[in-house]
Amino acid sequence: MTAHFSSIHAMRSVSSLITSVLRRRTQSLQPLKSQYLYQHRCASIISDAKAGSFDHVTDVLVVGSGAAGLTAAARSRSFQMETLVIEKTDKIGGTTAYSGGGVWVPCNHLQAQQGISDSPQDAATYINAIVKEGAPASTPARRAAYLEFSPKMAQFLHEQGFEWNLDLPYPDYHALEPGASLTSRSISPAPFDLKTLSGNWQSQLRRPTDWRPVVTSVEARSIVRCGASIGDFLKTVQLVVLRPLWTMIRGKKFVAAGVALVARLFQINLSLGMKFWTDAGLNQLLTSSAGNVVGALIERDGKVLRVQAKSGVILAAGGFARNPEMRERYLQTPTQTE
Repeated sequence: MTAHFSSIHAMRSVSSLITSVLRRRTQSLQPLKSQYLYQHRCASIISDAKAGSFDHVTDVLVVGSGAAGLTAAARSRSFQMETLVIEKTDKIGGTTAYSGGGVWVPCNHLQAQQGISDSPQDAATYINAIVKEGAPASTPARRAAYLEFSPKMAQFLHEQGFEWNLDLPYPDYHALEPGASLTSRSISPAPFDLKTLSGNWQSQLRRPTDWRPVVTSVEARSIVRCGASIGDFLKTVQLVVLRPLWTMIRGKKFVAAGVALVARLFQINLSLGMKFWTDAGLNQLLTSSAGNVVGALIERDGKVLRVQAKSGVILAAGGFARNPEMRERYLQTPTQTE
């Protein structure tokens, strides 16, 4: 369950980008104001950026290479905007690669294909029943944007070649709350063959170091319940023994869950001609005299580079839940990691 929500959190910021791009089409993204960034503590703002003082110029700069960042990058690139994705580690994928890969998308296109009825009104009723009023990360405007644009996000990725599975049956976690779905609003990536990526790109993809069976979230239930019935036991043998053996015989290299989510997004971005910088961390944002964000300072190869982002900077680098110094600095104290 934790892994499932991890992916939902990772992709939540995509709705904001989809909202912005769909409404403006090929127009520039609305510049972020330094006052907004200060209030939301997204990053530090430094001195004015001057024309001609940049080491690299792009239309859109995406900070972070998890599911949110890769989806945002693909959407920007689909509008012919030059896009650069930076990742502070040496691997693409972020914490999404360790997640279950599931994404909660009400009214998605797979539900319609299966004849499953759903409505934005029911989904809104459900969200409002389980999310606290006044939660800063889930304002009414953000909830509305998520419900409106998350189905469009899933459809957009499908049109780019992303293969989704509808997790059936997969009821909403709080199934007794009003508006809950008893069938499924959860979609996840189909298993992905890493050998469809060239060797160099395979090595740049983040993958968990421990062995994990290539199973969907629905199939995983049989493994958890392998001792509950003969059916679950036989299904577990198929998933854990026979499937890997058959995969090896066929010369495939399948991954599932969060790794498949990242790998499929990575493949889409590569097909769109995306530029990636790994081992490149965000230092600070650059602003104009009017307070608009126009780029960023990026630490790469022991140097600090000035990167101009003519249409916008998308911050998709995740949170700081495990950073004691930042928790003490930005959150109410005392804080804890659990």
